[in-house]
Amino acid sequence: MVWAIEFDPAAARQFKKLDGSVQRQILKYFKKVESDPLSCGYWLEENLAGLRKYRIGDWRVVADIQREKITVLVVKVAHRSVVYG
Repeated sequence: MVWAIEFDPAAARQFKKLDGSVQRQILKYFKKVESDPLSCGYWLEENLAGLRKYRIGDWRVVADIQREKITVLVVKVAHRSVVYG
């Protein structure tokens, strides 16, 4: 089963601002895990509870796993130094 990868409008804007090489790195990562996005990444806690974090180099992708729709909804893309702030 292949999961759909979708971007929230705000996350899409964040993604488009990234350098092309970083964009390719993130897309390559999700292509690799689209068959089972729960096999990697970590569940977040506290104010981001219920969301999943993916570490891709110095970048972090925060996503909402929508099991009923078989979709990974990316809600935030940012450098590791500012992603949780």
